[in-house]
Amino acid sequence: MGYRQAVRHKTLTLACGSSNLPTPAICLEGEIMYKTELIPYTPSAKKRAKLIENKINEMVAVGYEFVSICSTPNYGAILIFKK
Repeated sequence: MGYRQAVRHKTLTLACGSSNLPTPAICLEGEIMYKTELIPYTPSAKKRAKLIENKINEMVAVGYEFVSICSTPNYGAILIFKK
């Protein structure tokens, strides 16, 4: 299942299952635009939480709505937003 299918079916597990993080992507579905943002390798849970919080606040400020998050095996995260 590719990224577009994962967003369309709202099943992000398979899209996030790789340790090779994709580049930030934009996926258009009708009038809704989905965007991914990546949090890189950050072994400290407190630092990772702060990076996630900052990225969500940044994206909300420019008009995106936070949808979901997927933690990665390498202490990173993939954030999903829609507009």
